[in-house]
Amino acid sequence: MALKSMSSPLRLFTSKAIKPRRTATATTVQRKRHLSSQSSEPTTHVVPRLFAAIFPPVFTLDHSEALQQHLHADFVSAILRWKPRSNFQITLRFFGGLLKDEKHLAVANQIMTEVAARIDPFEVELYGVDVFPRWSKPRILWVGVNKGKKELNYLMSELEKEWDKAGIPDDEPKRPHKTHLTLGRWSDITPDTFAADQMRNTCAGVNWVSSFRVKELLMMNSTLEPEAPVYSPIYLAPLRDSAEPLRRRARYAQK
Repeated sequence: MALKSMSSPLRLFTSKAIKPRRTATATTVQRKRHLSSQSSEPTTHVVPRLFAAIFPPVFTLDHSEALQQHLHADFVSAILRWKPRSNFQITLRFFGGLLKDEKHLAVANQIMTEVAARIDPFEVELYGVDVFPRWSKPRILWVGVNKGKKELNYLMSELEKEWDKAGIPDDEPKRPHKTHLTLGRWSDITPDTFAADQMRNTCAGVNWVSSFRVKELLMMNSTLEPEAPVYSPIYLAPLRDSAEPLRRRARYAQK
């Protein structure tokens, strides 16, 4: 999809002018990390919080962030913590701190590589907005998947089958999964009935959000920070016949 077409999809769910939110630049983040590394406080061992996921391209991040801004007016009183655009992703499995053993991690990565290598790149269409677990007591606001759902479910079932066979732990083994991209989470305060009805009506008017081509899978590390977790890639598995992820994989290996 050409970048010059990015502005037109936004009209599908809003007619307002959308001002992009200011986000921390890479330089700012690097400075903060540098300052924190200068702290005189003793360092402690941090257990990695790992998960496998699909990360959308920049134009899909733009569309998803614009959708957040469009919804924000009706969600002001909802005590909703919006997810930063850098954390938009489709989770394949959350391992949490269970992959403490390097051998387990190596096996999990190898399985991801083998499964990805036998699946062709495919299109995913983000479509519609809903909540978990229900509108009367919402906790997670998310965008669903329309086109590409069958391919995603097959990919996830193959990964789950091979990971389970190899004894790779799952931090959420019994939680039913519905393929989605999270936009935000509610805190302990639940919106009142009127607010929930208003938000549900607003979300019912959202259809197409964005489309992108899945070419790679990522193993990520999540570092908890006060404002939001910071995600860092530690392994990349390209789908079959996907040349660009191979070049990116080489760049990750050089870091």
